[in-house]
Amino acid sequence: MRIRARGRAYIRYECSDSVNTVVGTAQEIAERGIFLVAERPFALGTRLYLRLTGNGGDTVEVKGSVVWVRQTRTRAGPSGMSVEFSNLDASQRETVAYLVEEALASP
Repeated sequence: MRIRARGRAYIRYECSDSVNTVVGTAQEIAERGIFLVAERPFALGTRLYLRLTGNGGDTVEVKGSVVWVRQTRTRAGPSGMSVEFSNLDASQRETVAYLVEEALASP
């Protein structure tokens, strides 16, 4: 049985819908999705194209959908959005898993 891991991350991202592009850093990453810190998060349900780059320079391009939004900074954390990855192929899954492991290993 495989445990689904989630780790604090410093991952640079670029994400876009069909019109707008946002660049920033991710706060958490898991095998199924990522939390992107964003001053103006995309709306719930928005389909996004993401380019993620880890500390070691590993990069992966994935698609996903916004599944949760925090509009403003609170005590719980910064404004941003949770994006669930969709239709990852084997290579994308492998790179995302590596980025999760990298995040878990970071102090």
